[in-house]
Amino acid sequence: MGQPGWHLATELLAVAVLAAVTARRVHRARRARPGANAWRTLLSAWSGVALGLALANALRASAAVLAVGAGPAALFSYALAGALTGLLWAVCLGWVCAVPAALTHRLTRPEAVTH
Repeated sequence: MGQPGWHLATELLAVAVLAAVTARRVHRARRARPGANAWRTLLSAWSGVALGLALANALRASAAVLAVGAGPAALFSYALAGALTGLLWAVCLGWVCAVPAALTHRLTRPEAVTH
């Protein structure tokens, strides 16, 4: 009963991919433009979430296809559908991660700190 062991491992790997891609994207954007405003940080975080969700959902969909032993056409189509679904989720809910990143950037910038 319940889900097979590989299912939990795939979900945890997908979460790790999402977190790593998003963190890398925001970190790279902050390092490239340290004086960026909050809007640029918001867009960097949102695009990181979009890329991370696309990769994570493609991974999840591919694992499901591999579990049933389908062929390469099914693998490709499910991975593509998973990536598109991830992008759709990111468009709808990416702001949940992007707004706190932008606010944190705005409140911790050196010129934002008053003495």
